[in-house]
Amino acid sequence: MAQAYEEEKQQKFVDSAWRAIHAAWICDDKNNLESSVRCRKQAITLIEKANSQGQKIADQAGASEAITIDLMRRSGMYREALELSAATKVLEIEEVIKQVIQYEEELIAKEDIASHTISEALGE
Repeated sequence: MAQAYEEEKQQKFVDSAWRAIHAAWICDDKNNLESSVRCRKQAITLIEKANSQGQKIADQAGASEAITIDLMRRSGMYREALELSAATKVLEIEEVIKQVIQYEEELIAKEDIASHTISEALGE
């Protein structure tokens, strides 16, 4: 998170967001839920800053939103995740992104904050 902070100060919001996401994964590995949620919420903020500055966390249309939806779900921010999901599904996005978002909605309905894979989302 220290590196995320430094990159944020340099307005490298994409790099900073990914650092925060990686920090969340490290916290997951250490079974530190409170810290992983804090890192994810910071990543969401950084993604929003990146978007506002025209910086893209992902090139594929809808991918940044799908990542944000996952971060929100894993943080227990179900309402916000569903709002973003609804807004994203009306965009012109690839089918694979739509499937991931649909899977996220299914997990939200179960209040599932666990880690899941793209393969699971695609039914593989």
